Amino acid sequence: SSPTTQTAKQNAQPAAAIPAPVEAKKKLSYKDQRELDNLPALIERLEQEQSALEQQISTPEFYQAERDQIDNTLAALKDTQVKLEQAYQRWDELEHST
Repeated sequence: SSPTTQTAKQNAQPAAAIPAPVEAKKKLSYKDQRELDNLPALIERLEQEQSALEQQISTPEFYQAERDQIDNTLAALKDTQVKLEQAYQRWDELEHST
């Protein structure tokens, strides 16, 4: 064996050992992977919705509207905030289960 062949063999062995721990990690199911892939878009949409509602609420005219309209808008904001928090929690769960 030449020194070059021995060096090549030595370099190949550690490289082969590196993927083993990666394979030991739990792989997401197809459904979970799709959900994880779609979460950033969902979060972005919810953040935009939340921002639009907050902007609407921040105007002085908002509180001059009908009480039902005010209540509906505030309820929509709360609902959006809850969905956004759930999306972030789910994203965290899926990210850490891989």
